[in-house]
Amino acid sequence: MKRAIVFAEIPAPYRVRVFEELAKEYELSVYFNQHINQERHVDYMVKDSSLNYCVLDTPEALARFNRSLKNLKQYDFVLDYHFAVPNGVRLMLASIYHKVPCFINNDGAFIQKNFFKNTIKKFLIKRAALCFGSGESSRRYFRTFGAREENIRYHQFTSLTEADILRKPLSIEAKQILKRQLKLEDKKTVITVGQFVYRKGFDVLLEAWKNVKGDYQLLMIGGGSMESSYLEFIRTNGLENVKLIEYLPKEELFKYYQAADLFVLPTRKDTWGLVINEAMACGLPIVSTDQCIGGVELIKNGINGFIVPVDNATALTEKISEIMQTDSLASMMSVNNLNKIQRYTMKNIAKTHIEHINEYFSQV
Repeated sequence: MKRAIVFAEIPAPYRVRVFEELAKEYELSVYFNQHINQERHVDYMVKDSSLNYCVLDTPEALARFNRSLKNLKQYDFVLDYHFAVPNGVRLMLASIYHKVPCFINNDGAFIQKNFFKNTIKKFLIKRAALCFGSGESSRRYFRTFGAREENIRYHQFTSLTEADILRKPLSIEAKQILKRQLKLEDKKTVITVGQFVYRKGFDVLLEAWKNVKGDYQLLMIGGGSMESSYLEFIRTNGLENVKLIEYLPKEELFKYYQAADLFVLPTRKDTWGLVINEAMACGLPIVSTDQCIGGVELIKNGINGFIVPVDNATALTEKISEIMQTDSLASMMSVNNLNKIQRYTMKNIAKTHIEHINEYFSQV
């Protein structure tokens, strides 16, 4: 069994569950850079796992990581999911020095104008043995920083299990039952999910919602620092059909997805946006912006949703209204999203990684 060091940012489910699958094939030493970041609710992190991992937030943990770098020749490869931070850079530099193959991962990124950081990225990325990416955005990122086309591999980035994905759209009756269970009004429902912060663009959604005509309700789920300003906007504009809900664990959140009729993510910037995968898994049409990489990768205009210009409330109003007012369009998009998302599981991410890693070693 090959041995590997794996490095990632935080013990989020979409990392830990993939690494658990990889651990069935390889002997892994897993390190996370920190327990949590500001982008995630503390309850989102994995608390139960068969994976033996270490978080680099104590002197003892860092000492253990340093010993691993010093003894890197004892490992067969490195899998670096967070190579843009100091510890990730150190791991890649150690792999180059010790001539241990390093496989890197990128699930979507915006290319920033920073000469110093970009110079480091170019040095590291063009020396990676394989570059795993989630689609065209990742390919463009890797190519910009010197990766060769033949070294780029693709996987279907997601936070889903097979059990999360519906096989067919829920009936109107099933949605009505869910609405009663959740104490929601029995009317067509638009849902959005994410932290209530400026970057998510929920202020633009509320501005758009003022002009959506119809007996609909809007559910905003996530909680956060901008909640009071949203409530003030709702009060000032007399929006009685908007409900703000705090962060929900996955099991509860999926009930709301399944009760809804349309998902909207008006983000100003998301390097993926896994809530889009989640909404697709529940058969929802999607409206998102051209600054959401997951949306751009997964959504085809008029087929399974719409992509609108960022910060454009008018465009949001138009596309929300078009889907909500056209049952045949919504039904088609629902079916298309379920068909598209079926293979987007964490188990398949691991399977793809294993196939390409084993293929690499069979050729060297």
